[in-house]
Amino acid sequence: MTLARKILTGFIACALILIGVAVFSFKNSEKLIASNAWVDHTNQVLYEFEQILVCSIDAETGTRGFVITGDETYLEPFSNANTKAIEHLDKVKELTKDNPNQQKNIEELQKEIKSHNDYFIRTIELRRKGFEKAKESIASGEGKRIEDGIRKTIEGAQGIEHALLAERKQTSAEDAFTFNLVFGLLLLLIIIVLVVVFNIVTTNLRALKKAEAEATNKNWLLTGNTELNNKIQGEKEITALAQEVITQLTAYLKAQIGAIYLAENDQLNLVSSYAFDNGKDSTYVVKLGQGL
Repeated sequence: MTLARKILTGFIACALILIGVAVFSFKNSEKLIASNAWVDHTNQVLYEFEQILVCSIDAETGTRGFVITGDETYLEPFSNANTKAIEHLDKVKELTKDNPNQQKNIEELQKEIKSHNDYFIRTIELRRKGFEKAKESIASGEGKRIEDGIRKTIEGAQGIEHALLAERKQTSAEDAFTFNLVFGLLLLLIIIVLVVVFNIVTTNLRALKKAEAEATNKNWLLTGNTELNNKIQGEKEITALAQEVITQLTAYLKAQIGAIYLAENDQLNLVSSYAFDNGKDSTYVVKLGQGL
């Protein structure tokens, strides 16, 4: 496989993995958003149930304040509580329309809230007629029984929502863990592919540089041989031929100095040189075995 094909293969592999990461991230982000939305939905339902309980307590507090003092201003919290309780009931009914068990609890709450409200209205009317009859109405414990029923129903409804909340939080946490795990593995796979491609590229580049250097050396040798052959062609005296050779070699090799000796009668006689003249006659003749 050529270097270009190897690089292309690595690029395609990385691109495919990145596409996979993008698709997975998109799908998982949608799932995480949905899970978190359900968690928020459950918290909102719990809040609405809590507000219904608060409204029932406010209604009871306002009624008791009026019974004790006879001051009509204490009935303002009672009126506001009734209005808000109906609003919260309608809202929680809409939020839990896909849950039959909660719909039953809400129907029961509506009945209890109405009974509670009717009881307070009767008590208020009795107080307007006189304190003792209103006192007897409160002492009968009817209001407490209704309030206890409201609390019990709300606790049951909240219990269902708490169970759903725990389940949805667990699902959300599992989705987040799965996303992080798979995302990490995919990133690791991308890093591995990139490292492999990098190693392939660097290995091939080193091989190319080595081949290029070898080719350059061969070309250098061939060029030098060709130029030297051109210089020594033709009939020439030994001195002229040696001078052509040493001049070509020192120039081509970028040498600073050069000399050619001819072996004659057990000694070496200098026949040509390049930048070689130190003024000593002994350098023109070298005995065999003399010096290095």
